[in-house]
Amino acid sequence: MKVLITGSTSVIGLGIARVFAHEVLKTVREMQVRMNDVSFNSSLTVEMRMIHLKDSILTIGYDLKGKLLKIYFHIISADDDLAEYSLSSKFNISKDFLLRLHAQGRAAAQLWLDNNLDKVEVENSINIRKVFL
Repeated sequence: MKVLITGSTSVIGLGIARVFAHEVLKTVREMQVRMNDVSFNSSLTVEMRMIHLKDSILTIGYDLKGKLLKIYFHIISADDDLAEYSLSSKFNISKDFLLRLHAQGRAAAQLWLDNNLDKVEVENSINIRKVFL
């Protein structure tokens, strides 16, 4: 993820690996795909847990003399769309496949904007505790 210093109090992440798996895994292949998703997201999960801790400290009134600032988090995700792809899709570089991913990404971004744009700079659009803890 690229970090830009903008003075904004909001961070918007783009989900490229499923965070949630709602189905019951039945095959070894499904388990391998899920393990790949979990390991890919493990660093993000650790960081989000630390952010939740920082937010908890801010909530009780400690800001370390202005060194801690409230940051609002948002994630644009296409978990439902990504669920249809197998692990091998990560190596698919065909033009048709990339165009389909692009279209799905744009649709997910538009849906997120329609539902959450008013939350940017105001509140989190995700529940960090529910998603990452």
